Amino acid sequence: MKKFSTLSAFLCSLLIASSASAQFSQSFNSATEVSALPSSCWQFKDFIYSGTDLSTGSGSMINPLSDSSYITTPLLNKPSGGPLVITLTYRVNQTKPGINALKVILLPGDGGAELNVRKLNVNTSDGITTVDFSQPASKVPTTFTVQIVALNIDVNIDDLSINTDLTPGGCTAPITLPVKLLGFAGSTLNNKAQLKWSVADNETGDHFQVLRSADGRNFSEAGVVFINAKVGAESYSFTDATELGAATFYQLKIVNKNGSIAYSNIITLKSTGTKGASGLSILQNPVAATLNFSYSATAAGQSNVAIYTTTGVKVYSSRLSSVKGANAVSLPLQQHLAAGTYILEITNGSERSTAKMVKQ
Repeated sequence: MKKFSTLSAFLCSLLIASSASAQFSQSFNSATEVSALPSSCWQFKDFIYSGTDLSTGSGSMINPLSDSSYITTPLLNKPSGGPLVITLTYRVNQTKPGINALKVILLPGDGGAELNVRKLNVNTSDGITTVDFSQPASKVPTTFTVQIVALNIDVNIDDLSINTDLTPGGCTAPITLPVKLLGFAGSTLNNKAQLKWSVADNETGDHFQVLRSADGRNFSEAGVVFINAKVGAESYSFTDATELGAATFYQLKIVNKNGSIAYSNIITLKSTGTKGASGLSILQNPVAATLNFSYSATAAGQSNVAIYTTTGVKVYSSRLSSVKGANAVSLPLQQHLAAGTYILEITNGSERSTAKMVKQ
């Protein structure tokens, strides 16, 4: 009896150790192996198999240089007894303007809101790098999928490892393909953005978040458009209530019913000036050491002058005393601006006007 008890205790300890050391991993070692993954509930947007190996094995996953690509795992269990630990190896091959990053997201199995684990800014100088994305146990859902998002980069991803295991039956459900964005464009009306886009597989989406930015890097939500029940292709539009700045950037965040996330290309819209804005004229353009310009004001008061880069970054600002009617201004810029193209902006109360200038 004592021997039986000892054996039982030993077996229990093995089971506990096995549970604690559960590991879900994928090395993407061959084209045959990768081609079978979608049938096991993996999802890929733009990522394909590459024979380039980053560590051990014989291959990895690679995406084209795009705004947003992702890899999504099957449904996984919350680890027992500790934090969630996700590791992967990557190498950035190319970058494009915008935030160059790898982002890891948890998508709860119950359809709840996505949980951001970490956004890692990356670049081509990183070389082959293995990185750890960890999440405290208190923030990990009972079941979830892991989504690895590549933002504005061409990247190889290899040797994904997660300290958990598959959810029983988590890969038996049919895969729902995400909504496909066919086009995204914008125009201006009364100095406000008019955004339009079209999609295929409309019925698979949940909603769009319209994102706005003044610098092309830091985006915030401008509004939400919910997807209707139409099957197949559909078109949508959105008017931003906020007036445009010298340059305003827009992007769509596409949220699908299966929890996956995708991002559109970034478009830029420039201010056309508000109705009744003062006339603005740059007297010498290109500008050398001094910026000379004139404008008119409907009333005396304080005016603000600002200069932006073509990507919307403010690089100069000051205040001027304006008289009613015509005003002439001379600003020394030699020590403020490098050579390049800029947007000059004058605001006086509700009046606003802009003009493009070139600094020599």
